[in-house]
Amino acid sequence: MTAFAVKLETPPFSNMAELAAREDYKIGYDSSSITENILQNSKKSDVRTIKRRVHELSTRDPDVHSTNGTKHLQRVWEGKYAYMTDLLLTGLNNASCKLKAINTKSGRAFIAFHVPRWSPFKQDFLNSMSYLSDSGLLHRAFQEWFPPTSDDGCSKDDFPKAVSLAKIQSIFLAVGGGVVCGFMILAAETVWYKIQQKLSKE
Repeated sequence: MTAFAVKLETPPFSNMAELAAREDYKIGYDSSSITENILQNSKKSDVRTIKRRVHELSTRDPDVHSTNGTKHLQRVWEGKYAYMTDLLLTGLNNASCKLKAINTKSGRAFIAFHVPRWSPFKQDFLNSMSYLSDSGLLHRAFQEWFPPTSDDGCSKDDFPKAVSLAKIQSIFLAVGGGVVCGFMILAAETVWYKIQQKLSKE
């Protein structure tokens, strides 16, 4: 009964490949952000497809490359629009649980610190970075600053929604019909068995 009562919602896409296949969806991202670099250097075919689609669309709709994240989110609200961003949307999801973010990898992003080759602090900097990495402080800080997007903090319904029997009456009719047919077959087999027994005695 729970399976009948709980309404399951299927997202329009759950990864980059499915998004790339949705020709009815427009896609946008901030062209001045690291997202541009990630898409530009990605080797994945679905990511390249999305990059090409956004580039072609930008000639007719420059806003798909807007640096204004609010404008992108507004278009998401309006429907048939996907916003790609390097920023985590956990806070936005908490503010409005109707917004959903998919957790998918589009490529690799490398963050580097540059110091002059002749800098007297170069070795000290290398030692500090090695300590942060080896001690696990950098990993713990990353987990704290960038929590997983799957935990959006949205409340869940505690109880299934009511469903009328009229909506599932066909299931009961099918089950009932199967039971009736089973009894009829059983009765026919019983009669046939008794007839065979009677004929064998004669």
